[in-house]
Amino acid sequence: MLAGSDGVRAYRVGRTVAAAPASFLAWKKPSADAVALGGGWWTLARAVTPASVNRPPNLVGFKGKVTTAAIGDAEGNGGRQLVVSFRRPFSPTKVNVLVPRRRLLDRHNLTAHIGLYRPRDLRPLWVAGTLLRPVARLAVCDGSLAVAYSTLNNRSIAGSGAWRWGGFGFAPLADLPRSGKPACADVDGDGRLDPLILERSSR
Repeated sequence: MLAGSDGVRAYRVGRTVAAAPASFLAWKKPSADAVALGGGWWTLARAVTPASVNRPPNLVGFKGKVTTAAIGDAEGNGGRQLVVSFRRPFSPTKVNVLVPRRRLLDRHNLTAHIGLYRPRDLRPLWVAGTLLRPVARLAVCDGSLAVAYSTLNNRSIAGSGAWRWGGFGFAPLADLPRSGKPACADVDGDGRLDPLILERSSR
């Protein structure tokens, strides 16, 4: 459990081997609202008020078809970066040519991408290669992103996750199944916004 002076904030449940001596196997994935802490998923013990998502007013001149975008400290260095999920016409790279095109292209022959940009002039700071799972929704936390995935040809949310900035790119946490709403809040009380996935079924 993660607890503070105000009570239990989050918890997680593990699996063990029952044989003597008992040994730890792994943490179970949350089935309800979740928060990413310390590189793993925890279940929220109570409702939290997420931080407001700062959406850019417009992205005139951006080269790509924007799916979603938000501004925040994605690199965790006290600055502000614009994070954009977008699609654009296929362009071969040394990596994506190794993947069958049917796994990369939507029905409009566009590929999915995500990138970090300087808000004032859209200068690219980091742009991911071709994504196999498009990011349909996102929230920018401190040094991380909370994301929800769709498929190339269906906008419905198929899963969610969190990405942590590592200096040269993002490292994803294990995916969470089903739909969910990306958000951010300081759950552990360290003054930094943590990635949340809210509005998840407890089934």
